[in-house]
Amino acid sequence: MSTRCARAVLLLEVLVSLAILVTMSMAIGAVVGDAGDRLIRSAQRVEAEDLARSALAQIEAGIATPESLSGPVPAWDREAALVELGDELGPRSSDEIGLDSGSAEPSGWLLEIEAQPSPYDGLTLISVRAVREDDPGVNAVLHQLVRMGVEGAEGVGDLDEITERAGQGRRP
Repeated sequence: MSTRCARAVLLLEVLVSLAILVTMSMAIGAVVGDAGDRLIRSAQRVEAEDLARSALAQIEAGIATPESLSGPVPAWDREAALVELGDELGPRSSDEIGLDSGSAEPSGWLLEIEAQPSPYDGLTLISVRAVREDDPGVNAVLHQLVRMGVEGAEGVGDLDEITERAGQGRRP
């Protein structure tokens, strides 16, 4: 084999190796980019579930009503909340940090809350959907039966007929 032929084979080997390297680099880059996108969507899904759970907890505790929580979710600004409320634990409900108060801007999340009568006496079916405004594919939907009471009613937490019936099946 002549020197010229050897150089041509070597050049061909280098070009093939370079093509393989570029192809593998592009494949690895695509996998890493896809993994990053999935990680971001997963974090957004967790945030949506957290917002929906928080709304359900506020409704169940009687802190807020479905109507007061429906709509855009204000972004959480801990420092502004501390200054505004003077409370080291921050606000007790999202009603206390409104969009008009200047302490929070829209977070990009929207809560859609629906209350429906349930077949069980004294309970209301609450459905909360937290959805990303710029990507409706990122959302979480939670459903829960809630005992709706009159806001500020006395005796909150007292045993009632539903609670007593629920406890009848428990062992002492």
